Amino acid sequence: MDSEPQGEAGRAPGDSGSLRGAVPHSCWCVRRRTPSQDESPSLSPRGEAQGQQPPQLEVDQRAWQRLEQFILGQLEELKQQLELQEKELGHLRLGVGATDSEKRVQYLTLENKALKQSLSLTRDLLLHWGPGPLSRAPQEEAEALAELQGRLQEAQDTTEALRVQLGAQEMQLQGLRGALQQLQQETEQNCRRELQQMHGQLAGLRARMASLRQGCGDLRGLVSTFTQSCQGSLSEARGQVSWALGALSAGGAGTKFQEAKQGPLARCPGRLLELKGNIRVLCRLRPGTPSSLVSLEPGPGGTVTTCYRGHQRRFRLDWVFPPHASQEEVFRELESAVLSCLGGYSVCIFTYGQTGTGKTYSMEGPPEDPGIAPRALQSLFREMGTGGQHRVTLSMVEIYNEAVRDLLAPGPPQRLAVRQGPAGQGGIQVAGLTHWEVPNLESLHQMLSLGRGNRATAATVMNQHSSRSHALVTLTLRTASPLRGPATSGTLHLVDLAGSERAWKAGAASTSWEDRDGPQRLREARTINRSLLALGGVMTALRARRPHVPFRDSQLTRLLQPALGPGATAVLLLQISTRPEDLGETVCSLKFAERVGQVELGPARPRRAPRSGTPSSLSTETPLTGTPCTPTPSPGSPPSPGLDSGSSSALSPPEELPS
Repeated sequence: MDSEPQGEAGRAPGDSGSLRGAVPHSCWCVRRRTPSQDESPSLSPRGEAQGQQPPQLEVDQRAWQRLEQFILGQLEELKQQLELQEKELGHLRLGVGATDSEKRVQYLTLENKALKQSLSLTRDLLLHWGPGPLSRAPQEEAEALAELQGRLQEAQDTTEALRVQLGAQEMQLQGLRGALQQLQQETEQNCRRELQQMHGQLAGLRARMASLRQGCGDLRGLVSTFTQSCQGSLSEARGQVSWALGALSAGGAGTKFQEAKQGPLARCPGRLLELKGNIRVLCRLRPGTPSSLVSLEPGPGGTVTTCYRGHQRRFRLDWVFPPHASQEEVFRELESAVLSCLGGYSVCIFTYGQTGTGKTYSMEGPPEDPGIAPRALQSLFREMGTGGQHRVTLSMVEIYNEAVRDLLAPGPPQRLAVRQGPAGQGGIQVAGLTHWEVPNLESLHQMLSLGRGNRATAATVMNQHSSRSHALVTLTLRTASPLRGPATSGTLHLVDLAGSERAWKAGAASTSWEDRDGPQRLREARTINRSLLALGGVMTALRARRPHVPFRDSQLTRLLQPALGPGATAVLLLQISTRPEDLGETVCSLKFAERVGQVELGPARPRRAPRSGTPSSLSTETPLTGTPCTPTPSPGSPPSPGLDSGSSSALSPPEELPS
């Protein structure tokens, strides 16, 4: 009997690898208990069974030992299964799919149920074996039974703890899945955001590359233009040296020598203009009480510093004249530009600033201290007197309330129409404009005095004789000399702009002067401001190199279009005041001058005169064109100041010049 239970008990721990091997062993123990009662019916009395008590007790102890080994094996299997579950959970944390994890949870649930069934069968075994043959040693049996029950309870607790731990791990797995999904979404969003930023940076780099390529192309064009200019200058210098040598070798003829000498004088200022730049800004301060709000550093490249409303700003200009600068010093800086007209260049000199800062004084000046215009005319006629054949024509207009009026018309000033020139010729044409040919300086001064007398002026708070219009004086100089090559046609524009102050500043909006003149002064101030604003828009477009420049926004900008076009040269003389009450207007004028100083019109180019010597053909080369040069005023018109009715020789028809 002992060998069979030992063999079965010995196989029990070996079969503990699965629950299907453990359950049949427990069932065998139950079946084994029933035949043991039937084999010894005669031993039911207690006295008869005492003789067999030691062998039976030994058998029971071996059975209990086998049962204990079986239960320990079951507990060991539970621990191993718990470790396997923890490993499975670890794999799930590393990214196992949701479907496989659910299947695994179901499998673990079923296995937990099987373990519970095995524990239940073990409990039944203990209950069945409890009142058995160990009744002879009740105290030992009770202790063994209590120990087994404790172990059973411990196994149940362990199973329950494993179940709770499994649930917690399932919840943790779900949390990890959610965190993983959120991390994937955030990573995707970050990647998209970075991709968009990279696309933006790439677009910026492409635009920058296109700009650099365009700048490189512009630089190449400038280099090519500079090279051509240098070559032309070198060729011209060689030609001038040849002319001078030829004149010297001819000997005796002082006139020829003077003509050969005058050639470089007429052309060198143009070269100087090309080096200095096309639009230059000169600033002149009106003499007055020094102010701490306006300070300056005079000289070339000087600065003007203002302190307005608590903000300090510095403006750098091409030349800054101090308040004590003389008329001669100002003209000396402009003389090279004026003389370049004899070489065929187009030059425009205009004054800008508020009323009362000295624009008209700097442009015209009193007879004892003449300004830019008289000195320029004197310098031109002095150079023309050195030799060669010259012809000078004069026109003078004003822009009053957007109406162009001829100030040199034989009768009262006439309103003229401005239109675009014919196709292929370009320029601006003023229908009916009178051109006077002036043979000498005296006649030219007489005509300018006539034009200034016809100009519109009015009294304002800023000035008792304030100019209420823009005045444009145009001189066309055609020069021909056999020693200097083809004839050239240069143009000199002298522009005296009206005051740039606002209407309320000039007092034009007030009716304190005369009630009937108040609305007219206000209209004049508004028209002047609109035309100067249009001029500022033109300068802004030229500075930005826009393809469209709004020259047609006002009559002023339309007439100045040839003077501000490619190949022309412009000089702005800015007049400012140091008075504290004028500080706001001073800052506005300096801002305008700063924008103008940034405009580039391209290299200055001389122009050849047309082959025909008729005044009409000459007028097509000038910005202000109209009727042919009139030799004398029309009959019935008042004579010019200083000219009698018989002075027609002073204003004679033009003669044919050699080409």
